[in-house]
Amino acid sequence: MLSAVGRIGSLLEEIEHPSKPIEGYVVAIVFNENYEFSDIELEQFQIEKIPQYLYKEGESKGNRPAPIAPITEVENTFRKIKNWIESCKGVQSLSKEEREILQKIVSNMEEHKDEILQRLREKITEVGKKSTKFLAFKIGTKYPGEIELFTKAKRALLYKKIGKSSSKNKTCSICGRVKEDISARTLVYNFDTDDK
Repeated sequence: MLSAVGRIGSLLEEIEHPSKPIEGYVVAIVFNENYEFSDIELEQFQIEKIPQYLYKEGESKGNRPAPIAPITEVENTFRKIKNWIESCKGVQSLSKEEREILQKIVSNMEEHKDEILQRLREKITEVGKKSTKFLAFKIGTKYPGEIELFTKAKRALLYKKIGKSSSKNKTCSICGRVKEDISARTLVYNFDTDDK
């Protein structure tokens, strides 16, 4: 029943506000195989690469850290990316080596912050002011969605967010049965809160 309501909502949304394709450029901070800053690259945003970017529309709004974010103010957007990588270090399922890799990247971003910001500003001037620009990062030629460490971390961060509102051995409000794990946070709707 709930899935039917969701489909109806999606259809109505598409009629009232047809989705427009994402256009613009990806400005990527590139790290080499030793996780050291090496370059800034610019490429056209490609819809088919959304899974590689780990892009989710609306995810990077406000001050929320994200692996890719629209560039508003270069330094603030840089901080969002760095903070997201830093937040990945807290994922319990990561190995010691994976955490060390994340620490190397974060340390390198801090160490080369001025150079990275300067080169980002220069690279951004290569495209028109009206063009949408996204900041992302790459390890070699790979975006985060192509690297298991980052996909695993993103998935764990999502489950952690869902788990914050869960309870053990409670009655499900939909089926009426006692379940081992019940969560009020479904993340189905972007606008929902636990009281809606």
